Amino acid sequence: MVNLTLYTVKAIVMLDSEGGRVLAKYYGQDYSSPKDQKAFEKGLYDKTKRAPHGEILLFDNQVVLYRFHEDVFFYIVGMPEENEAMLLVILNAFSDAVSMLLRCVGHVLDSKLSIFFNFFAERTKDMDQLTWC
Repeated sequence: MVNLTLYTVKAIVMLDSEGGRVLAKYYGQDYSSPKDQKAFEKGLYDKTKRAPHGEILLFDNQVVLYRFHEDVFFYIVGMPEENEAMLLVILNAFSDAVSMLLRCVGHVLDSKLSIFFNFFAERTKDMDQLTWC
């Protein structure tokens, strides 16, 4: 029987569609140097870019659950003896939270831009009425 702990996840990684790091958080000492982290991420990307619709693989003696969503790869890395269903719940929660956050930020940016453009449009109308010397 596996002891359940809070240390189920060894890494959370987000890579863009070209393999560049968007976000990465490593737990433990397995990938303590940036060089090791970059090599691990490159290997993950090379392994998953051909099958973006996959969901689980064994990579570098670790279980990796991943999802490709809107030009971003989401990865959750755990030990081989971890429960894949639990890792899948974490992957779903993480990707849903990021998607929701980006949607909210997009709405905020859209509303702020519309306020800005309305303000600017009002000011330029006033400027048209000015007499230039």
